[in-house]
Amino acid sequence: MNLFLARLTGKIMSSDQFEKHIRQLLEDHRRYTIIEQSDELKEYRQLEQIIGDVRFQETKKEYKTKNYKDTVEYKNYSDFLALQKDPVVQKYLHAVTDEERNTVVGAIAVKNYIQLKSIVDEAGFESKRAFWENPNRWLQTEEYRKEMRLEQLKKNPDIQFFLNADPEKFRALSNLKETFKAPFHDGRLDSNMFGTGFYIQDKSMRRDFSLISEAQAYTGEKNINILNDVLSIITKREDTEALVWDAKKGFVMHPFHYTSSIINSGDSFQQADGLYMAKVRASGKCHSAICLMTEDEKTAIELYHYNGKNIVVGYKNAKDEEEEVIRGLKPQDWHTFSVLVDEKKLVFFLNERTILETENPVPGQKLHFSIRSFAPANHGAEGRIDVDWVRGFVVK
Repeated sequence: MNLFLARLTGKIMSSDQFEKHIRQLLEDHRRYTIIEQSDELKEYRQLEQIIGDVRFQETKKEYKTKNYKDTVEYKNYSDFLALQKDPVVQKYLHAVTDEERNTVVGAIAVKNYIQLKSIVDEAGFESKRAFWENPNRWLQTEEYRKEMRLEQLKKNPDIQFFLNADPEKFRALSNLKETFKAPFHDGRLDSNMFGTGFYIQDKSMRRDFSLISEAQAYTGEKNINILNDVLSIITKREDTEALVWDAKKGFVMHPFHYTSSIINSGDSFQQADGLYMAKVRASGKCHSAICLMTEDEKTAIELYHYNGKNIVVGYKNAKDEEEEVIRGLKPQDWHTFSVLVDEKKLVFFLNERTILETENPVPGQKLHFSIRSFAPANHGAEGRIDVDWVRGFVVK
């Protein structure tokens, strides 16, 4: 895959941009989750439902457009005032004795007056009448206050963030659970996370040994350096002797002209399906690799492999291999590589971009990280691999 044009056209992020993007995505996801449970969002949703209801809108329309003269309050009050001027009602109101009052109490006008007086004297009538008389009555309503509260909540930065967020971009994050995280600190290799050499399940058989098919001897931690929280494994020109495995003789000493180191996470971290990530760079002419190895070390899933010329990803074993050569990348620059492993396939990523999808050659088998710098025996070379971090996740 040639990424040169993608680099020129800005279609692929740098590792720093990608890490910044991931950090922002994680922060956005955290913020989204907090807001999702907030009282403000709950209130917003309730108000949105209330105000969107047709009954609310009908009430609002009535408050804003109804003429005062069309209200019951106007009719009752105007009729009451008119009856106050009626001669019969006036006689009733100004009667001095019960005898005078009884002469008109049965009149229709008096009966209507008494009924209307009880209405207009009722607690709350005057406020209702004044409400309908006010042309700006909508601004005095509880409904208006709810509408204004909704508008206020819409301007709330958290609510705006939540409403404009795309929950789909958080879906993958919410389905991931981190199972392994190895930053490199304190200037030394953390033995609780990584052991040196090839991983051997039987601890009694473990020892640092080298491969006769390679130019360098593995020297435990001797060729490992941790500076500024970056792990470096360095392959250098150096004459030494080291153990190698001979199929007929067993372990024997063998001369080498180069030295290097190899580390593995076999004791601290192994899993089958999941997402594996690393931030890495390399330099020199030797090979540098971060692989996912099976327990028998017969299959290597190459999360990252710099072969001294190009970066490749894929897998290889004794029977089969599939690799994708990635051209256009500077190996000395930081890059973040990932591989998603499931029962059927492997999907490789460079930062956010898919670069290879292939079958899983070891479905269901547990995998561990292996990090090393090496060179084939027929052409020794110097170089180094630098690793900022490696991480593992399961997909829930």
